[in-house]
Amino acid sequence: MLFGRVILVVAIATVPFFAAVPDANAQAQITCGAEYTVVRGDSVSAIARRAYGDGELDRFFALNRDRIGPNPNLLEVGTRLRVPCDLERAQRVGLPPIQTESDQVGLPKQSQQQVRVVSGNGRINIVFNKAAAPEFILNTAIIDPLLADISRVTEGRVTFSEPPQVNRSPEAQMALVTTGKVDGAYIFNGYLADTHPLVQVTMNPMMGGTALQTALALWRIHQKHFLAAGTFDDVHLLGFVGAPPAQIWRMTDRTPAQLADAITVPSFDTLGDIKGVRGQPAATPPETLAMAHGAARAVGVWSQARAVTEIDGGVYAPTFSVFISTDKWNQIIPRDRQAIRNLMGESLALRSAAWDAFDDQQKAEMLEQGLKEIEADFALLAELQDRARLRWEDWITVADAAGINGYEAIQDFFTEMDGLRREYP
Repeated sequence: MLFGRVILVVAIATVPFFAAVPDANAQAQITCGAEYTVVRGDSVSAIARRAYGDGELDRFFALNRDRIGPNPNLLEVGTRLRVPCDLERAQRVGLPPIQTESDQVGLPKQSQQQVRVVSGNGRINIVFNKAAAPEFILNTAIIDPLLADISRVTEGRVTFSEPPQVNRSPEAQMALVTTGKVDGAYIFNGYLADTHPLVQVTMNPMMGGTALQTALALWRIHQKHFLAAGTFDDVHLLGFVGAPPAQIWRMTDRTPAQLADAITVPSFDTLGDIKGVRGQPAATPPETLAMAHGAARAVGVWSQARAVTEIDGGVYAPTFSVFISTDKWNQIIPRDRQAIRNLMGESLALRSAAWDAFDDQQKAEMLEQGLKEIEADFALLAELQDRARLRWEDWITVADAAGINGYEAIQDFFTEMDGLRREYP
């Protein structure tokens, strides 16, 4: 549902792009390597000149465009600007690139100069749809605390509400936001295979780690590689959440090839309906399932004389994208956007540790109740490794077609995972 909003012009202290009002605090040379706080009398051009001399205005503005907004003539007193000593390197490691007026923030031309026009002293409500049931761990331990923290760091100017009718269809979440039915949501990345194939890298066999490790590694290669391909240009991505890797739950013994062929990957439609009931058997369970321990317990598959075979890296590693509409993001005042950024990206990925702790607890309780663990033999691991290699080759082809070096990206993912396993064992 779209909510109408009254647009009011906020009275803010601004200074022009080119003409600075003389002021003692706005004339001194600026030392690079720290952030600079805008004072009355500052202008973007004057700050760039005081920090770097002539010739760096465009690069300096591009580097701080997310804080200044699309109109450099509206520079708010109190805004903190990045002043790195090496502007070229700062842009190269993933900060916002230079944009022309025609592609500013994806808004229609008539709207580009209205980004900083917000309602009610910067207050804004974001209608956020949650596909999973309220009791699901993704909501209770990760998303709900995240949204509460965003409201806290913005001093209540950014708030969240649910739509009058929550849409529980897991695969519809991206479309809900891009069509304007809601402002924000999260989606299991497996449902984005057709539209966002690059983030499917963790869906390949034996690619994952813990939920935290997988989410962090995915965010880092997204920043380093996927941004250039415009992976999430349709929304403003807050970051990724990882789930524990899916393991093999089976009723009968099979040969490695038969076992690999028989694995059923359950959709998150099933998990989204979980109401906190544990141990209730699935109505028509398949012989082999790929899912994490907590999910297996929640839907009851483990209780039917089942055993689990754990694979290092999992059969696949589920991840979720969390996002809000670009239009809504651009309505948030600059200082609040900056406060929110501190909760995005790696900070959001780190929250995935709560899902790891939940899954470890479920596993421990199931083992106490007689869950059987079957060690993966060499033949099974070899079969999964062969299939993984074919999937990696397919992914690299897709990545190359998107304009990034797929081989280099996947190698960087492995490197990140190796480091994260040591840093967050």
